[in-house]
Amino acid sequence: MPAKKTRIHEPKIYTETVIDPGCWGLAIIIVCVLVLVGYLIYVSGIVAWGNIVACLFSAVVALYFFIFGALKISATTSAIAVRFGIYKRVYSWEDIYDCYTENIDYFTGGIENRFLVTIFPVVKADGKLIFHTFGNLGFSDRNQYEEVKRQVVLCLRRHEIEEFSFSTRKPKALVDVIKKHISDSQ
Repeated sequence: MPAKKTRIHEPKIYTETVIDPGCWGLAIIIVCVLVLVGYLIYVSGIVAWGNIVACLFSAVVALYFFIFGALKISATTSAIAVRFGIYKRVYSWEDIYDCYTENIDYFTGGIENRFLVTIFPVVKADGKLIFHTFGNLGFSDRNQYEEVKRQVVLCLRRHEIEEFSFSTRKPKALVDVIKKHISDSQ
């Protein structure tokens, strides 16, 4: 009898889930509208192809918002993992040589394809991979005009991308953890 494959779980030194209330709110509103339209179609007995197509399109949009409604960050003693929707990136500490925080200015400047970042939550441009949540607009919760750097950027070696950027609610704490493990691994 072959041996069972077991997973060895390393202790997590940092975990965070960035939930985007905007995505979840829109998804819930879309689902409520879908239920209402479905009920009206059922009660009226009139099945129009336009209504069915609109319902299917709305269901796909709601699913999109549900999938990209949370970004999960976890760091262990050997690597950092970021999961966002259907995407997951894992980088060992040896592959990271630096990290810093940055603001993503959603409306001006920045990378050439900046408008794509406001529409799509995962963008690869200019040698940089960006995961961002829609609710992470770079302002603190206390004062909406006080800018806060909410993106952490990992500078990578031996990868097809040079930098990996992702949203976080606690950038200083995460950068401290990453820098500590980068210095320990070198």
